[in-house]
Amino acid sequence: MVIYKFHSIEEYLKKGDIQGTLLLSEGNDRNQQLGALAESADVRVRHITRAELNRICSGKKHRGAALVIDNLSISGSGQRAHRRGLKRNFSEYLDALGGESALILFLDSITDTGNLGAIIRSADQFGVKLVVIPKRKTAGETEAVIRTSAGASAYITIVEVANLVQAIKECRKYGFWIYGADLAGELLPDIVFADKSGLVLGSEGSGLSRLVKENCDYLVSIPAAGHVDSFNVSVAAGILMYEITRQQGFYSS
Repeated sequence: MVIYKFHSIEEYLKKGDIQGTLLLSEGNDRNQQLGALAESADVRVRHITRAELNRICSGKKHRGAALVIDNLSISGSGQRAHRRGLKRNFSEYLDALGGESALILFLDSITDTGNLGAIIRSADQFGVKLVVIPKRKTAGETEAVIRTSAGASAYITIVEVANLVQAIKECRKYGFWIYGADLAGELLPDIVFADKSGLVLGSEGSGLSRLVKENCDYLVSIPAAGHVDSFNVSVAAGILMYEITRQQGFYSS
């Protein structure tokens, strides 16, 4: 994967748990700053010509820098994460959470990169522990998603699973209550969320798939008085994440 937006590169280097190469074609102050961050993160730095960088970035606009990430890998059981601490299976991610309160986000067929990036950006702000996406019918963690998330994807554990329903069932075994966003659900102000909550969001077009909906403990809707059917999925995600984490005491001092 090639990232060429300055702030996204900066956040990934600050996080420091990637394997890759920082490519620089210009020696301005900002790129020197990236070079220093790369050295601190033990990331290789290569100086190349602007023509070479243009080719690597496929002609997309850059500022003389690009980060090529190598370690986006798939575990033996089909989960994917871009971290050095890749787990063998999904349950190991749940084991790592311990017994504390947590919010896990499940994304069912979110295919728009802008929505996925915006959701990840909000998830980082609300302290979401895991973002779980299916291998198929999803936008995936592309450069466009990283750019839209403003680099927040560097701080979120994003796990790709072969079967979203099975991942939801596994979470329930660990004591999580699963809440699905649905227009026909109970109103948000009427729901008391669990300390261990899983929030499932579906695509704007078709919403939650049938099997995913059947495996939710509750369906929840957001009160609205507008003229169109619903909120944009990334906006809905932000509203729901705020209320869940508020009830979990995320903001208490």
